[in-house]
Amino acid sequence: MFYSISGNKTAILIFASIATALVTIDLACISVALPRMLGFFSASKIEIAWVITVYSISTAICIPLLGYLSEKVGRKKTYLIGITGFTIFSALSGLSQNLDQILIFRTLQGAFSAPLVALSQSIIIHSFPVKERGKAISWWTLGLLVGPLIGPVLGGYLTEYYNWRWVFLINVPIGLIAFIGCYFSLKENTINKNISFAFKSFIFLAIGASCMQVFLDRGQILDWFSSEIITYLAIIAMIFLLLFIVQFFMKNSKTLFPKELFKDINYVGGIIFTFLFGIILVPPFIMIPDFLDSLGGYPSDKIGIVLTFSGVGGLIGTLISARIIVFEYYRTFMIIGLLIYMFGQYQMTLWTSDISIYNMMINGVIRGIGIGFFYPAMATVTYVTLPAKLRDHGASFFQFTRNAGSAVAIAILVVLMDRYNKINIDELSSRITSSYQNTNGINNTYPIPPLDVNNTNYFINLITEESHMISLINVFAILALLPLIFFPFFLLFKIKK
Repeated sequence: MFYSISGNKTAILIFASIATALVTIDLACISVALPRMLGFFSASKIEIAWVITVYSISTAICIPLLGYLSEKVGRKKTYLIGITGFTIFSALSGLSQNLDQILIFRTLQGAFSAPLVALSQSIIIHSFPVKERGKAISWWTLGLLVGPLIGPVLGGYLTEYYNWRWVFLINVPIGLIAFIGCYFSLKENTINKNISFAFKSFIFLAIGASCMQVFLDRGQILDWFSSEIITYLAIIAMIFLLLFIVQFFMKNSKTLFPKELFKDINYVGGIIFTFLFGIILVPPFIMIPDFLDSLGGYPSDKIGIVLTFSGVGGLIGTLISARIIVFEYYRTFMIIGLLIYMFGQYQMTLWTSDISIYNMMINGVIRGIGIGFFYPAMATVTYVTLPAKLRDHGASFFQFTRNAGSAVAIAILVVLMDRYNKINIDELSSRITSSYQNTNGINNTYPIPPLDVNNTNYFINLITEESHMISLINVFAILALLPLIFFPFFLLFKIKK
């Protein structure tokens, strides 16, 4: 029975989507479980954050290898090794007894996670003809959306009623299903055993990307360039990334990514927009829990439910685009998706501390629909004219660029929030001071009690809450306007209708 599904497009789509869901569910679940892990390992917040950081670093290093490995040992073997390693080291992470163990296993888990999204996309593109590819990518996108759809709720449930270990152990049965399905459904591609490895290019990129990842992840915690370590990391990252670029453009040099990739104008356009996608995708999942926890005092289960609705919207958008994207109006779908997302993001600039959960859920659906329209069209148009022999290399750089966008977004988000908080605290403090001189208060909204030592905490809490709210609204506004910068790049796409 299993052999009868070999090469079956539907089976390939299903099991590749399950493998992709492994990564997205894992990330969403672990974010919820970190506070419990902090207590178990008796670690500080800085130490426990390395559970996420080491995973990101190893993934960033290994993604660029996928094109070479797919050509050297085969796409199917590389993919199955990725599923196997991810599943095994997920289990070992869940069985860890101390912080050192889980950091080692998470590093290895991140390394083996590299093929699960990047090669999934390549597998779908290879398995479906051009006319069906947009629809297939739309359905595959559901695997990406499973994480934000069920991850927060699942992670909260497993952590609350069982144990933090189960956010890792739950990957074992899912990984087993994905491995069996992919083993019997995938066909191997033609391999090239004579291909040589661009070792120098890889070393430059690996060192540069890993140093940049640590710089972005830890910069705010260590106060950026006031820390010698962060300064050295920034310098090393810039040097090695520059060496990678210079070596790439040297004549007759062996490069990690084929130079032919960047001669395809549709692919170049897709790379620019996947960087944008990485920027706009992550911040709401960081800022909304912060908003609800800090200003609304909502419990973890309700925060998870609110976040889930962006996944619901993504599901709706993807299902719609899966039915009509066959008409190949890729740019139109991308533009519509971005405009819907920008509208949802604009709505967030109107939020106040008494915003209802219902309104936040509706907003999540709107933003999710925008993503559901934008991403499948973008992922499809990127490969419309790219030769088949370059797709594995293209998919690895595509995913690498998306991860880079997310890393940059998180770093910028932290910096903006910190800077806005300081500015707003200074401004609000001066307004309170002046209010005692003219009895106007803060925008005539808050009653100002007599100024004495007994109500100091009132003013501290008032200023902190207001400054945090204003900071969030300012960042929401930036995210609403940011996609406008990318609209001129739509001209890069040359699509035959």
